[in-house]
Amino acid sequence: MTILGVCYLSKKIEDEILRMLLPGEEVLLIAEQSRIAPGGSLTTPNRIYVTNGRIIFQNPRLLGLRAEINDFSYEDISNIRLHRGVFSTEIYLKSRFLSDEVVLPAVDKDTASRLNEYIRMGMRKELPGQVISERATAPVVEKPVAMRDPIAEVERLYALKEKGAITAEEFEKLKSTLLGTIPPIPQVAQTSTPSAVAHVGTCPRCGAQQSQPARFCSTCGAAFRVPEAEST
Repeated sequence: MTILGVCYLSKKIEDEILRMLLPGEEVLLIAEQSRIAPGGSLTTPNRIYVTNGRIIFQNPRLLGLRAEINDFSYEDISNIRLHRGVFSTEIYLKSRFLSDEVVLPAVDKDTASRLNEYIRMGMRKELPGQVISERATAPVVEKPVAMRDPIAEVERLYALKEKGAITAEEFEKLKSTLLGTIPPIPQVAQTSTPSAVAHVGTCPRCGAQQSQPARFCSTCGAAFRVPEAEST
């Protein structure tokens, strides 16, 4: 594990923080609240760990027997500001999802300046190894398997058969399997077209064909002879 630009070289990463680190995540900077400066804490100083993937804020309580730990990805940080005093600097982190700011008081000016620079680099995705860390911790999303065109596969198999890579029997077997995956084409109900109108009679005078039963010719007006009923 690499620790770059640590302001307090005598301060080690606590085991609880080490267990939180994800694969590919490295601590780049540790900023600790002063013990003696105004606003500092003699027994339980707060800490901010800057990694190449997030900010980890540690707030020890009850003489270090219990600690409150919050972590924030750089994408969740909307703003960082410094309030410089005479002897030390206060650091304020604003999260997009929390109403209250995270405050680290009583930090020496050099550490506060470097912390501000590191966090802004993280917000711009410029920290060393930041992209690698994000890839290692990002959830794995399975890509859907693209469906292959059976017709194109048959053409590919035919080309292999022509080259002698597969036998004709293998080609026919594989082709039958591929074509069996093609859904059947739905049959469209076809409406029958009306056939030619049957003629029902011929005019004895002009010879015009009559398309409908009638007593008179539609062309010359001649009367049709009504067939007589056969006597039994």
